[in-house]
Amino acid sequence: MSFSLLVALTGCAAGEPQEVSASAHLLALGTYNASLGTPVDVFGTNFPAPSEGRIYLVFDGLFRAEDGTETQVYEKFEIYRRDEGHAVWTTFGPYAVPFGTGDQIGTFEGRVATEVQSREGSVVSEDAEPLDIVFDVAPSIVVHEFQPITANCVDPIKRAIGGMPYRMHIEAVGFEPQTFTYYLQTPAMEDAGWSMRRLATGRFDTLGQEGDFILPDVPANEPFYSAILVAEGTSKTGETFSNSFAIGVRRPLEVFYNGAVEPAEFYAPTPDSGCIPGSANGRDYTWSNVREETETRSYDVNWDQNWLSTHTVESGSSRTVGASVVNGIGFSTTNSVDFSWGTQSEVNGQLGIDWLVKAGIGGRR
Repeated sequence: MSFSLLVALTGCAAGEPQEVSASAHLLALGTYNASLGTPVDVFGTNFPAPSEGRIYLVFDGLFRAEDGTETQVYEKFEIYRRDEGHAVWTTFGPYAVPFGTGDQIGTFEGRVATEVQSREGSVVSEDAEPLDIVFDVAPSIVVHEFQPITANCVDPIKRAIGGMPYRMHIEAVGFEPQTFTYYLQTPAMEDAGWSMRRLATGRFDTLGQEGDFILPDVPANEPFYSAILVAEGTSKTGETFSNSFAIGVRRPLEVFYNGAVEPAEFYAPTPDSGCIPGSANGRDYTWSNVREETETRSYDVNWDQNWLSTHTVESGSSRTVGASVVNGIGFSTTNSVDFSWGTQSEVNGQLGIDWLVKAGIGGRR
């Protein structure tokens, strides 16, 4: 058996494809006016299966922003196949307007076509008949930042860690906000979702700056869960615009078994009995021989951090925001950064970051 030990430090971290029988062709988009975070349906023909390659929408044209600036656009966005004639563009946002400078609404006018690439990135086929379209980016919420409060990630994070405090920084584009509302939904967990509404003080807003936006812990019987985050803005004219995205939430430390089984040892054949004489009329000879051998391979993981029964984040000189939680995660910064976590009174841990990452894994490396 083969195991992998996975350590999440900040929460920031094939085979040959089959030949495509015919070129994928775009017929229509499900909408030509959308806010960021809206899944856009894509309809066409000959969309390949995932084993045959990846499908992209190729936009070639001009984007006119709300302030009158114009930007030449040639961009490719991956879409995800539902069946041979239906795919979904899931990456329309949430972190930027896909056209222009990324933070203005406006109108794209030009041509869009499909392109199929192999899993290695080479172009397999191109749509010979692009579609002429006009696509409006509607007023939206732009998520400029979603990351742990102690992190400084350049790119959007791909996964989150349960029990860790996060910060979300958003901007309203194309409308004047009156209120902002945040939602956390966890479909696989009961009573874990929440919502928060606040008055807008401008087009920007930040949630979790004081360490009070903490993702729920991963349940003991689950390896991870999916969280849906929604940022919603209501304009002074009563219109509502929202941006939503999903992210996987995991533990800081995981043991993953990929299901593979490998032979540990091969034994050479050995004689099972001595010579058995026969006769002209033959002879029946019956015997049985059973031999069993069992080997056990074990490992352990050890940490030297005391239990954490509460989670406290200090802001400023004396103000404290705290809450009792099952799992606790905390950071302390001097010349280095220490990261620790604990669960009930059964497991605890510590990781240090000071130009050297260290973890104890039952033995010495």
